[in-house]
Amino acid sequence: MTEAEFTALNARLRAKLLTISSSFCSSARLPQDGEDIVQEALAVLWTLSDKGYEIDNAEALAVRITKNICINQYRKKRLNLEPIGNNVETRADEQSGYEYEDIKAYLIAQLTPTQRKLLQLKEDEGLSLDEISEKTSKPKTSVKSTISKARKHLKDLLKKM
Repeated sequence: MTEAEFTALNARLRAKLLTISSSFCSSARLPQDGEDIVQEALAVLWTLSDKGYEIDNAEALAVRITKNICINQYRKKRLNLEPIGNNVETRADEQSGYEYEDIKAYLIAQLTPTQRKLLQLKEDEGLSLDEISEKTSKPKTSVKSTISKARKHLKDLLKKM
């Protein structure tokens, strides 16, 4: 795509992309401006074009990129950065007198043996997903999914406590 073609595409699509991103930002209550998302999407589109990526339908690709950026912004907003361990330790000491290690052992016991093993390899031993995959002879996607489910289960259990 030449610079002139991109400029024409930009002029033609900017309003449509702005409508998509603005409506998503307002419905998801994102603090980000829709114009920033459009600008980022067009920059990604230009980068793909510049690197020689064959673009069959630029409009469809631009819409897809815009939607993906919106979803990424939403996920970042929802990301809870509070460490789970500190929360449990504080609540346990204040409310019930249980020690942190007792609660941790209880929570880990609620996992399946496979989840426990993979989570231990990831968290305690610090292995990467590739290393865990090699060590356990399981596909990397399966390892990633199992660890993710284990973490979600632990978080759900913590919320119930």
